[in-house]
Amino acid sequence: MKYTLRFTLLSIFILLASCKEKPTTADDATALGDTITTSSGLKYLYLKKGNGQKIEMGSMVVSYTDLYIKELDSLLWTTSTMHDSVFKFIQEKETMIKGFTELNSYLVEGDEVVAVLPDSIAYGKEDHNGLPGGSTLVYDPYVVKKVTPKKEDITDTLVQIIKTQKVDDALRFYEEERDKAAQGSFHTDVDLIYMGLLTELVQDSLATEILQVADYMEAETSDPNTLFMLQRVQVYALQMQGKLEEALAEAQTYAANTDAENEAYWQNRLAELEALVDE
Repeated sequence: MKYTLRFTLLSIFILLASCKEKPTTADDATALGDTITTSSGLKYLYLKKGNGQKIEMGSMVVSYTDLYIKELDSLLWTTSTMHDSVFKFIQEKETMIKGFTELNSYLVEGDEVVAVLPDSIAYGKEDHNGLPGGSTLVYDPYVVKKVTPKKEDITDTLVQIIKTQKVDDALRFYEEERDKAAQGSFHTDVDLIYMGLLTELVQDSLATEILQVADYMEAETSDPNTLFMLQRVQVYALQMQGKLEEALAEAQTYAANTDAENEAYWQNRLAELEALVDE
């Protein structure tokens, strides 16, 4: 198979890891190629050691990986063709699998590692979004491209301003914090904050506010994932307001300009909205 050679090498790595188990801490001096095994079962080895900012709780991390499912001899994500495998996240502030959060707690900007996560610190014994239960995840490589000093999440502050004042006031506050750049107290990257902010607004059924925020953020990002999610939320917010024909028109626009990866979603969404309009 296509990945047989690669998985032969990974199997050798896992075998060596089991022979050389050496519980370590993040402060241990470890040579390139030495396998580190932690008490959780995480195994990783360094391909390259960086000397940049350490990842801490509240750090923004930009990284990429090729992610494999060991048991299936298959590639799950590849950085060469899929933006899904480029991670931008806030350490310990977002819902990540236990092993991924642990791995990052040992790393610094510039590190490149191979890591093996057993199911106990990945997705467990049950099937998860098409991933078979009991899967061992192999990150090969996992590269830490950028790490920022720890900051606060701006989401809760923006939600509070929206609820007590106006969206415009919240966006002014956001822009003031964004313009402070490295000197600011909050993470302000749209691609990091949009999901938490809009989730809060959806939970409170603030449809008008959702549309204002999503429209603003759509102009502030070029990330395909972020744009796709913002478009989905805008259509949903129109539907929440009972503006079915407007929602359908928006969905038709997005469907006409989408990429192949999201085409199936928009076709299904169009069918749902057309059925509602025809009722």
